[in-house]
Amino acid sequence: MHTFLLELGTEELPIAFIEAAPQDFRMALGQLLATKGIESANIVPYAAPRRLAWVVGNLPAHTAAQTIDHKGPPLSVALNAQGSPTPAGLGFAKKLGVPFEALAQTDGYLTYTQTVAGQPLQALLREQLPVLVEQLTGSHFMRWQPAEVSAFKFSRPIRWVTALWDDAPLNVEIAGCPSGMQSYGLRLLGDAPIEIPHANAYQETLCRQGGLEPDEAKRREHILLQFSKAAEALGGSVATPAGERLHNSPLLDTVTRMNESATVFCGTYDEKFLALPKAVLITVLAAHQKLFAIENGDGQLLPRFLGVSNNPRPEAQATIIAGNERVVRARFEDAQFFFETDVKQSLEAYAQKLDGVTFQRGLGTMADKATRLQQLVLPIAKALGLTAEQTQHAQRAAQLCKADLTTLLVREFTELQGEIGGEYARKQGEPEPVCQAIAEQYYPRFAGDFVPKAPVAMALNLADKIDTLVAVFSQKNAKLPTGSKDPLGLRRAASGVLQLIQENDLTVSLTDLFGDAHALLGNMAAVSANEMLALLVPFIEQRAKADLKDAHQASHALVEAACAIYERPLNRLIAINKTLRHLRPLLAEQKASLITVIAGATRVARILGETQQASDPNPALFEADAERALFRTIEAVKTQMDQAKSTEAYIDDLVTLSQPIDAFFDAVMVNADDPAVKANRLALLGQVQALYHRVAKFSVL
Repeated sequence: MHTFLLELGTEELPIAFIEAAPQDFRMALGQLLATKGIESANIVPYAAPRRLAWVVGNLPAHTAAQTIDHKGPPLSVALNAQGSPTPAGLGFAKKLGVPFEALAQTDGYLTYTQTVAGQPLQALLREQLPVLVEQLTGSHFMRWQPAEVSAFKFSRPIRWVTALWDDAPLNVEIAGCPSGMQSYGLRLLGDAPIEIPHANAYQETLCRQGGLEPDEAKRREHILLQFSKAAEALGGSVATPAGERLHNSPLLDTVTRMNESATVFCGTYDEKFLALPKAVLITVLAAHQKLFAIENGDGQLLPRFLGVSNNPRPEAQATIIAGNERVVRARFEDAQFFFETDVKQSLEAYAQKLDGVTFQRGLGTMADKATRLQQLVLPIAKALGLTAEQTQHAQRAAQLCKADLTTLLVREFTELQGEIGGEYARKQGEPEPVCQAIAEQYYPRFAGDFVPKAPVAMALNLADKIDTLVAVFSQKNAKLPTGSKDPLGLRRAASGVLQLIQENDLTVSLTDLFGDAHALLGNMAAVSANEMLALLVPFIEQRAKADLKDAHQASHALVEAACAIYERPLNRLIAINKTLRHLRPLLAEQKASLITVIAGATRVARILGETQQASDPNPALFEADAERALFRTIEAVKTQMDQAKSTEAYIDDLVTLSQPIDAFFDAVMVNADDPAVKANRLALLGQVQALYHRVAKFSVL
């Protein structure tokens, strides 16, 4: 077996492209190899600011021979009445490049079985690699060669291509760059060419000779280790924004992708800035300088920060630290001025300026949104069981929650929206639940982020996201998400609603709340509530099913089975979660009890189809003992399942239906000649199906 290496050397790449491109290419290359019968390839991606690379191991020298069956037009179209080929039949043969006589006739169609010989895998790669690279997508792609020379586009100019088959050059050309066996090391260490002796030696060679680490995961581990040592030496630990943990911090991802060498440095700032709110200092460091704050064991910030540099030279560290300290001081002085100016006015004063802040085109201002939120938190508070005092706090938080958008600090540091509003509310003496709700209104901001747990915060958070979703989906020609584009953040809002409900075990009717939010829009709603729901509900359900699939590592079929028994799955997310939590391990282990239940449910579903019989069977119309036995078992199982039990117990109860169902089908003909008997038997099976559907639509499995 062989190993192949492809490295694209570029100008410094955007962070977003470094995140997506390695896996996109890995998937495309894997699919290409799979079409040639190569399923065993091990594709390892590498990514750094000015290089993307893939080392592909366990490759055969040749692709396997393949047999391809081609199906042509029906014989009625391919042949005339005399049996001679029509233009359609001749065209099929011409398309395949074979004489008409070579075609066969199978099951009423013209067919042809083609045997494709294997080919050297190196030849396939030379041909297809430029195509796969050019198919990578991203925003703001560039052309850096004259149009008459090349129409090739990429995220940044490609400066070199390294391609090896084991220890030999592969000789491929991409974007006008012929490949070789040379790569390049860290630019700051001289950028000298480095010979890669073997595809397997790519990572080790660049580390040893190039002064860099092309493996993103290892760079990340190296940064975390250096952070731990540096923070410990300072008597603290790395501080992150509320709701974040360092290991899942977006900033950690960013600095990992910004640097190839990743050398951690430590800087200081004046202690006077510690008078600013902690969130301000952390955010200013992170958002503008990609720096990390340090806190002590009590959660108080230390006048220190950590950063990551791409320059490993010891003599350069003092200059790097001094430059960052100078910029941090200027940023903190700005923040201090904005903060001290902001607190001279109340949040109510800032809220009055929201009339000048547009929410969305056609949807009024942020003042309009705040007014809607004060009303929308009422049904949400009722659904969540909030007390009268908590409901008042939720309305007060809704009144003030957008006020910080007009403050100087948020205008300059938009990342502080919500967070700084909570700080200002605390300074003016608002109740703590109000301050907390304002601060947490935008959470969760990313996958795995903090989710509000306090009742008032949950109410405002749900109201804000539901209002946004309903408002946008109530517009004609709204900017709904398409592909990877989601300019209004609707997917994030939908996932936030779902995450909030599931992590807090909230039993709420989302469809009712969507209706309440639509009514509050008044004349701003361009479509009816039913039209809005027809668009929004499938959108949310799609997100919900994807989230459920990921959360439980469940198959698509299992998620469908758990959701399909409810008319509105969105309103039963907690029940669906519990079902998946119990069924997934049973299905994974192929438990005999569950397999028995699936078999019985499937047999019943074949007779009933999608119809669920709601009527009760009439015992007087039973003609066979098997009908009576099944009826008695149904009644017994119904009694057992009416008691509070776990899903596992439900499964055990449903297992007892299997033998009576089999006996029923063996003894009677469901589609009896007598219409009354037939309807009665269908009603009996409908009762069986209703019991299955108390847990899931097992027939889907």
